[in-house]
Amino acid sequence: DEHGTQKFSSDFNWTTHRATFSSGSNEVLPEGSQDFLSFLYQLSQTFLDKGAVPVEISNGKKLERYQLEVKGEEDIVTPMGTQPAIHLSKLHAPGEEGLDIWLALQYRLLPIKFRQIDRTGKIAGELVIKEIRVSDE
Repeated sequence: DEHGTQKFSSDFNWTTHRATFSSGSNEVLPEGSQDFLSFLYQLSQTFLDKGAVPVEISNGKKLERYQLEVKGEEDIVTPMGTQPAIHLSKLHAPGEEGLDIWLALQYRLLPIKFRQIDRTGKIAGELVIKEIRVSDE
């Protein structure tokens, strides 16, 4: 469009187990596949005591299989103060994009930090949570 942005979407059909993308292509939809935003929040429901956690993620153009390595606990500085977190890192070969995610131990494993790594190994983008509100319900 005129702002130089592109929109991609994917449709998950769990009846036929097919994912259809905005380009018109489609492929088999593995059980447990998620869109990128949902996957960040579904990590709190994943057993993180394994060495690596496999996840199938759609970015709107295709499905990708990630292996997220559990790196351990780290303290993350946020506008809410220093937060203990579990660090997950996408296993990737040199020249591939990387991904790091930190889940807050005191906030039901919600994501509090997210970092994208470009193909050269440099930080391409980073988000840190400013505020979290949780309900007891």
